Amino acid sequence: MLTKHALVSLERRVRRAAARHRLSLLKVQKANPQTRAHGGYMLRRDGGSEIVFGDKRYPFDADLDDIEKFIASLDAGEDAAEED
Repeated sequence: MLTKHALVSLERRVRRAAARHRLSLLKVQKANPQTRAHGGYMLRRDGGSEIVFGDKRYPFDADLDDIEKFIASLDAGEDAAEED
């Protein structure tokens, strides 16, 4: 279980990582039991309304760990493209 400060720190780190890919981290404004138990975040492409991650089962279904892994996969894809 993360402390409040650790959660805020993780959220800031994920926001900065998302911004490098021109993505915005969205946080649910009104949590319901479903989002409280399973997530509460999703990623949106900057400059539009396209949701790229966090809305598969229901809106805001991703947690910060899921989003961090998704961004890491984007980073890995860019690294592979730079090697070619």
